[in-house]
Amino acid sequence: MSSKRKNIELKSTEKTPKRSKKSWKTVTTAEKYFMEGNYSKALPLLFKYEDCEARAMLYLAYMYFEGIGTVEDMVK
Repeated sequence: MSSKRKNIELKSTEKTPKRSKKSWKTVTTAEKYFMEGNYSKALPLLFKYEDCEARAMLYLAYMYFEGIGTVEDMVK
């Protein structure tokens, strides 16, 4: 069975962070900021681990969908 999906290359020169205790703590901190309504502090922390932490991806998706702390973007 052949896949029709295109390969997506990282445009950044940085390596994707691996899931770790540090990533878990960072996303937990971002979650705290999110719950407090401090989206400007939560956003960069979530971006850092969006590729390895499902919670980060979930919060970012919600923020983009609702336009919370960012411009509404249903595609992202």
